[in-house]
Amino acid sequence: MVARHGSCPGRGSSGVICYGELATLKKIQIGSVVDTDTCLGCIKQVLRTNKGRPMHMLHFELYTPGTRQSVVWGLHEPRPENLLDPTDKLREAWEASTGRKLEYPGKGPI
Repeated sequence: MVARHGSCPGRGSSGVICYGELATLKKIQIGSVVDTDTCLGCIKQVLRTNKGRPMHMLHFELYTPGTRQSVVWGLHEPRPENLLDPTDKLREAWEASTGRKLEYPGKGPI
């Protein structure tokens, strides 16, 4: 599922967001336009057995504005040029929705 953020499809200032591992609701179809806070679906279970880690995962990718398709990024391959680090956008969303600053001691992605 790809959600384009901004006033023009594919031209939002934050870029294009791809949500993977998501079982979409039947009302969400290709080309659907949704409002902020619209439930898109449920996060899929990706592990078959409980190994002491979360069994569900939301795959989240951020691409440059105008991107039309997600990319495959293989192990030991360079990062595709249109694939961005979403960490700052996730922090901004957290802080906007909670009114609290996100404290993270590490320097890498959350």
